[in-house]
Amino acid sequence: MSPDSTQYLATARNLTSGKGLYTIWWSGHAEPLTHFPPLYPLAIAALSSVGMSPERAGWLLQLLLSPLNSLLMVLLATRMSGGTEQERARLGLAVASVAMAATDIATAHAMLWSEPMYLSLLMCTLLMLWSSERRARRFEKQQAQRLLWAAAVCAGLSTLTRFVGIALIVSCGFALLLFSAGGLGERIKRAATFGVVGFLPLLGLVAFNVSRAGSASNRELGFHPVSSASLLEGANTALHWISPFMPWRVPRLLALALLGVSATVLVAMALVARTGMVREDRFRVGLQPHVAPAGTEPSLYLIRLAVTVTLGYVGFLVVSISFADVSTELDARILLPVQVMAIVLVGATLEIARRAADRTESLRIPIRWALGVFFAVLLVTEQAGVITWTRKARAEGLGLASIARSAPALFSAIDSLPRNVRVYSNMPYLIYFATNRITTGLPRRVSPTSLRPNTRFETEMRGIVADSSNEAFVVRFTAGEELTFVASESDVESRLHVDPILDTPSGRIDRVGRGLPPHAAVGERNR
Repeated sequence: MSPDSTQYLATARNLTSGKGLYTIWWSGHAEPLTHFPPLYPLAIAALSSVGMSPERAGWLLQLLLSPLNSLLMVLLATRMSGGTEQERARLGLAVASVAMAATDIATAHAMLWSEPMYLSLLMCTLLMLWSSERRARRFEKQQAQRLLWAAAVCAGLSTLTRFVGIALIVSCGFALLLFSAGGLGERIKRAATFGVVGFLPLLGLVAFNVSRAGSASNRELGFHPVSSASLLEGANTALHWISPFMPWRVPRLLALALLGVSATVLVAMALVARTGMVREDRFRVGLQPHVAPAGTEPSLYLIRLAVTVTLGYVGFLVVSISFADVSTELDARILLPVQVMAIVLVGATLEIARRAADRTESLRIPIRWALGVFFAVLLVTEQAGVITWTRKARAEGLGLASIARSAPALFSAIDSLPRNVRVYSNMPYLIYFATNRITTGLPRRVSPTSLRPNTRFETEMRGIVADSSNEAFVVRFTAGEELTFVASESDVESRLHVDPILDTPSGRIDRVGRGLPPHAAVGERNR
């Protein structure tokens, strides 16, 4: 469980109890779910309807998505590479092994997150577009149109899973314009059909959210460009993919150098793709390089499609951080689709390169040995990371569960507080997860998405004392001190008269007294 997970779980609980698309977050009461799309909690609620708890339903959903995503990765890689049945089976085994051993992929499926469902819809979209393109190049227009509509539906559902699905629709539409078969008019028609059908679910969701909450996604727009610290974090995340059990940290200069090299490679790939698109016979199913006569040809179209979608995803993150949600971190969770596409693309490319090298006798053995050693080292490092991660998860728990396990006395005291008292916290979602008790978040100094100052901060802090209907308590978790946008310990002590009830290494509980503290500023006391 993570903070986001509690919103999914709370929404699923409200859905199963007939209360609708409402979640529990910061306000101390049920509020419309707008910060996240609803498809993931809807899926959990649907599974709950057969007689299991939302927690167990979420666990089952992730359990089902884990092998499904591995299978979809195998299908993508083998369709990209082509080759004989034996060659595709060998590549599929390699990709599946890496996918199941990758620590970040395992973590995403072990947490109550929507990323695994998004990955399934993303890969289904790519496979259906590839199938549609094959039918179109064989002049099977009716079947191609059906597959195009199916792909658009999957892309549309991805926007109801994560808002980044917008990038999937835009990048796939762009790829349809550039790389599809037929003349310009036909390609425009296919791209327009895909875009209209794909965006319909999102437009319905936006209208629904605005009608009941006055906001499409509960985010404030502003301009806050991606910082060098964010880029550095992204570089470290990518390095963690290769060696997950090593505490690597990329120096800033090296991160910038890697960024420059990556940008150069991407520009070169775009130029090569454009040249290949112009020269390609649009009505030919396959392209170079060499394959065995009994095998299928590699799909340059699917490779271009996957590269375009990956670049579109990264571009969306840059725009989102710069204008909508500055708190987004380029960590393993956010970059998970990039990692998955990288595994698929690298696996397919290496297999194509190996078959090309087989035509040269002097290169055949060295290339095979090099690829074998590379795969073995990668698999061993990934497996070592999974073993380390598994031991830590079993001993400490994952996410919020690790905090709940470490402070049983603190949560027991929280649970024993009378139900009619007011409880404020810097991590209200943690209390809800551990005790099923709804609490109110402490006032925020700034918006967590735009970093704009909260002009009502002082009023909201005084409101904790001004409400004399019942007692108030403040629960502060040590882990929550990292949340710099929330009222800090000094903010609480300088504005509220608090008496300690319980103090532990994991957090503390204070009773809020009447009036202002003796050491409050004179101006604040006169107010």
